[in-house]
Amino acid sequence: MPSPAFDQFVESQESALAKSRVKKTLVKPQGFNSIFTPRYVGIERLVTEGRTIVIAKNGERQLLDPKTQGFLSEKATTKIGMDFAEFVIKHRTSKNALKSKKLEPSGLGRRRGL
Repeated sequence: MPSPAFDQFVESQESALAKSRVKKTLVKPQGFNSIFTPRYVGIERLVTEGRTIVIAKNGERQLLDPKTQGFLSEKATTKIGMDFAEFVIKHRTSKNALKSKKLEPSGLGRRRGL
C-alpha cells in the first residue's frame, strides 16, 4: 500500500502521462543496503533516517548520510527518485514546523502590557 507522500507526489504531476511515468519509476524495485524494495519505500526510509540532499561538485544531486558521509547519487535513484526525496524532505520539514508552532504559546487570552 503506497504511502501518503507517494500518493501526493504522484498527484502533484501535471499530466496523466507524467503521473503514470512517476508511478512506474517509483514502484520499480531497487536495492538499498542489499534489501530490494520499491524505490519510493527505500527513499522514504533513507530520508527518515536523516539523509539530506546535497549538490556535488559535478552538479549532481546526492542523498548524503551526514553520519558516515556516504551518499546515493542521482544516477542510482533516478531523477524522479531524487525529486521524490526532495518532496519528502520538504513535507517532513513543513510538518515539523507546524508541530513546533502548535507547541508555542499563542498569546491568546493574555493582556497586553503585562
